[in-house]
Amino acid sequence: MRARNRINRLLDRARRLSRQREAALDLDLDLDAEADRWEAALAELARLIGEPDAVALVRDHLAHWFGQVEWSAEFRRLPDVVLAFFEKVPAEMRAAVLTSDALTSPCPGAYRWLHDWLHRAIFLECRIPPGMTEEAMAELLAVYMEKPPRFDPYLHAVCASCGLPWPRLQRPPGVPWAYVYPLPDPPPWVPPELFECCVHCGLGQYDWSPRPDERPFAWQELAAAELGPTG
Repeated sequence: MRARNRINRLLDRARRLSRQREAALDLDLDLDAEADRWEAALAELARLIGEPDAVALVRDHLAHWFGQVEWSAEFRRLPDVVLAFFEKVPAEMRAAVLTSDALTSPCPGAYRWLHDWLHRAIFLECRIPPGMTEEAMAELLAVYMEKPPRFDPYLHAVCASCGLPWPRLQRPPGVPWAYVYPLPDPPPWVPPELFECCVHCGLGQYDWSPRPDERPFAWQELAAAELGPTG
């Protein structure tokens, strides 16, 4: 079931990218001005992060994906998403987050959670709420940076109200799939979830990341406005 759902998500992404490449042929984009905008964001990130080795990881990541702006307008959001993320990360954790391989790991899944979070955000599959506190972000990072990870990297849950990623507990071996869904009276073998409510807004309701063929969430319009132009 997990493999089938993952294949469906990959096919949806492939179809969407195909449509975006066709639309990009008509995109009138000043690449010099766009490069200046990315450089300005990188300068601010360097100020926030401080540690040169960690800054180099961000620079390499942005340089790698800059070429995609001609093909997919959504990638224009990447510097804004990265900047929004690290503005919420406590100062003492910024370099540690980057040097943990969460952005650059060649292994997909839990060990590359930061790469996946940022790239889901540019496609409005999740959101970094502007009013999020460093304390709330620290709670999330404490879970994401655990070794070995306890969250399931293939269950892309988000807060139904604000769109913040909501990591779900990985299914332990031998535990039925039913445990990943809310149960009114959980049996004793169901382990407690990582978070009972959203660490930002406190809402106790989550939903799965939206797909292009599904109804939009209210927070997606907010996210699109917060992340600036794509066309």
